Amino acid sequence: MDRSLVVRRHNRSWPEALKLEIVAATFEPGASVAAVARRYEVNANQLFTWRKRFGPPGIDTMTPGLVPVVLTGEPLPLAASISPDDRIEIELAGG
Repeated sequence: MDRSLVVRRHNRSWPEALKLEIVAATFEPGASVAAVARRYEVNANQLFTWRKRFGPPGIDTMTPGLVPVVLTGEPLPLAASISPDDRIEIELAGG
């Protein structure tokens, strides 16, 4: 095999100030980690690691969380075509 055609990958050394800038860009409203990673030519997995290390305190970027939901307005009536056999009941441990 001709070694002259082999492209070697080099690990980059990112200055901490640039890492902080890139991480901050991922926390902007509407930002996508994948899009920021492409813009800065960083692997998205590396960016998630930086977010855990340099992100705002108290934010766990890898664990899904719950988002509060507020219901407004009147509930919609059930369609007449739904019979009791078509419903699913969920019983919670707390009642």
